[in-house]
Amino acid sequence: DIDKNYLEQFIGSSTRKMAEKSISDFSLNITADELLAELERAKKEYAVKEGYIAVPGVKELIIKLYQAGIHMAIASSSSTAEISDVVKSLGIRKYFDKLISSSNVENPKPAPDIFLLTLSKLGVNAKEAIVIEDSDHGVKAAKAAGTACIGYINPNSGNQSLKDADVLLESFEGLSVKFINNTLLR
Repeated sequence: DIDKNYLEQFIGSSTRKMAEKSISDFSLNITADELLAELERAKKEYAVKEGYIAVPGVKELIIKLYQAGIHMAIASSSSTAEISDVVKSLGIRKYFDKLISSSNVENPKPAPDIFLLTLSKLGVNAKEAIVIEDSDHGVKAAKAAGTACIGYINPNSGNQSLKDADVLLESFEGLSVKFINNTLLR
């Protein structure tokens, strides 16, 4: 049994780091690969049973940004398979130029590697990009990559410090392309 506070340290980091630390902390007799395989199995089972639910206002914002010609990518600590499952389930795959998993980089968030790779794949420099993050690790990675960062106070992400974000949001509902552009100009 573990509490929510223990889990909060992993939000925004890689599942491999979580598996390795959990094995060490609890002296588990299992390899990281075995634990990750079990986690993937459990996630798929849960997704089939519960489905994926979009954060209110996110899909609408994604569509507005796409219609405005803004290139977008997902740079997530989730596995490539999970990212693909989520965007397919929510019907938003076509809006994203790239889907990047932390499994594609050497160092997970809070290192900037995933954002640097994403910028490279999109062909943009850091000053032209905004990252939206809901974790302390993610905000630190975005700032280390040299990008602007919008921090989303996600009630599902626990007690995250987003203090280094350029702007904080409590909701995506009603956000406009102008707001995003003004954040970049700051």
